[in-house]
Amino acid sequence: MLSYILYLFAFDIDNLVYEVLNDSVGDPHFSAVTATNMIKCYIQVKNDLDEELPYKDVKGYFNHNGYTKDEYLLFENKRIIESEYYIGEQY
Repeated sequence: MLSYILYLFAFDIDNLVYEVLNDSVGDPHFSAVTATNMIKCYIQVKNDLDEELPYKDVKGYFNHNGYTKDEYLLFENKRIIESEYYIGEQY
């Protein structure tokens, strides 16, 4: 069951990253901070389960999933801007 939950969680991460990258800069509806939190939590859970991932951090996630450097920088820029007003935990 846990493997199924993690599979769905990974799918949700992929969808959220896509939405963040295609979201409005001026009026975003999707959270880059949440996507970052999800990626970091996913990595931690997989490590806790001793399951190897082909990446160890958010930048590695982007590289592994075929995103360009510009897409990663766009995502990070959105995350930095949002992090100033984001309410909640930021990992």
